[in-house]
Amino acid sequence: MIQSFHQMASLLSVKLSSSNFLLWKSQIYPLIRSAHLLHHIEEDAPTKMILKGDKEEENPEYTIWINNDGLLTSWLLGTMAEEVLGLVIGCNNVREIWKCLDEHFFDSTKEKEMHLKNQLAVLKGNQPLDEFIRKFKHSCDCLAAIQQPLDDVDKVFQLSRVLGSRYRTYNLVVLSKPPYPTFNEYIMGLKGFEQQLALEDEEEKAKAPNYAQAFIAQRGRGGCGRNNGGHNFNSRGRGFVQSGTYNNQGG
Repeated sequence: MIQSFHQMASLLSVKLSSSNFLLWKSQIYPLIRSAHLLHHIEEDAPTKMILKGDKEEENPEYTIWINNDGLLTSWLLGTMAEEVLGLVIGCNNVREIWKCLDEHFFDSTKEKEMHLKNQLAVLKGNQPLDEFIRKFKHSCDCLAAIQQPLDDVDKVFQLSRVLGSRYRTYNLVVLSKPPYPTFNEYIMGLKGFEQQLALEDEEEKAKAPNYAQAFIAQRGRGGCGRNNGGHNFNSRGRGFVQSGTYNNQGG
C-alpha cells in the first residue's frame, strides 16, 4: 500500500490551493479510486470491536481501515498548499477532510457550475470547429469533476444549439428522430460534415476567379464589336472645320 501512495504522488501535478479545488479534485479522485480506497471518502469507518462467539475482539477490517486511512490522510495533506491546511485542522480521518473541503468550497463550486453552464451556451461564431469542440468538452469535463455531469444526449443537443446555421443540415439529418448518436459519434460525424463544407468552400473560391475572367473577356469582346460596328470617331459634327475649308474661305 505504501508503494501505491508513492506511485500516486508521482502522478499528481498540482497542490490544492484556494483557487484550484476543481482541478485538484479531478486528479485526486481517480487516483484514490484506482487504489480501491473510495470507501474512505464515502463511508464511515467499520466498527472497531465485533463479537466473535460470546467474546468481543477487535475487528480486523477496522485494523486494515485505520492503517490505510492514516496513510491516505498523510498523502492528502501532502497534496495541499499551506493556505489550505488550516481548513482541515481537527479532522481525524479522510472522510472528515473530504467533507470539510467540499463544504468550504461549495459556494465557489456552485459559482463555477453556473459559469461552466453559461460557457456551454456560448455560440460558436467564427471560432474554428476543433477549437470550439475542445472548449466545449473542457466545460463538460469540469462539470463532471464537480459531480454535475451532462449525459451524452444532453451534450449532443446542447452542442447542436450553439453551432450556428452552417451546420443546420447536419443537425436536421442526425437529430430529427431517435436513436440519437453518442457524443463521440456526433463529434465524428460533425467533423466529417465540416470537411465536406470546407471542400465546397474551396470549390466556390476556385470558381470565383473564372467568373471574373469570363466577365472581363465578355466585356472586352463586346467593346471591340461596338468599335467595329460603325461607332467610329467622326469629325463632321458641329464645331469641327473640314479639311480645306480655311483655304477656300481665304480664296
